[in-house]
Amino acid sequence: PILKSLDPRLRIILTTKKNAKRREALAREQDIFYYFIKSFGKDELKLAIKNVFSLDKEKGSMNKSPKILVVDDDPDFRAAVTPILKSALYDVVMASNPKEAKEMIFKEKPDLVLLDIMMDSLFDGFSLCNTIKTSAEFKDHKNTPIIFVSAVKEIAGSRFQFKGDEEGMAGPDDYIDKPVKPDDLLARIAKFLKK
Repeated sequence: PILKSLDPRLRIILTTKKNAKRREALAREQDIFYYFIKSFGKDELKLAIKNVFSLDKEKGSMNKSPKILVVDDDPDFRAAVTPILKSALYDVVMASNPKEAKEMIFKEKPDLVLLDIMMDSLFDGFSLCNTIKTSAEFKDHKNTPIIFVSAVKEIAGSRFQFKGDEEGMAGPDDYIDKPVKPDDLLARIAKFLKK
């Protein structure tokens, strides 16, 4: 708060040895540019620092930052993934359920969707993915890349076996396990958004 009071435009990278919900909440409250957990590795810290220095150049550009819609019913996951995405200069919008996600797709027109598989029901993510990819209502968004994120492997020991088109449903463009590794997540996103 003291540094921000001197210059509200100051970009602060907060480093911590161990993650804690209170620390995360404080970082969000104080509009910290990047919340870095040391166990993530030095490459991610280098990326965050590089992004601090390149932000002014990006702001001067006429090109808008790619927008990512994060759809997950877990507020802790949404809070944790946001600074990772913002560190790579992505705009981030949120939804906590499929209904909100549909509204946000029309309102925000995201360039990519990070979608949790299981929310209120086991098939929420699959159903929403199929709707976006195949329904006439979403025809203008059917080519939006969708990356599934799921803790199924962590909980059950193996990934949920989804056969996609064989079951008559359109599947995602990629899949990443929770807990996400920041470098892996950003690399997969960059593959679709050509960052």
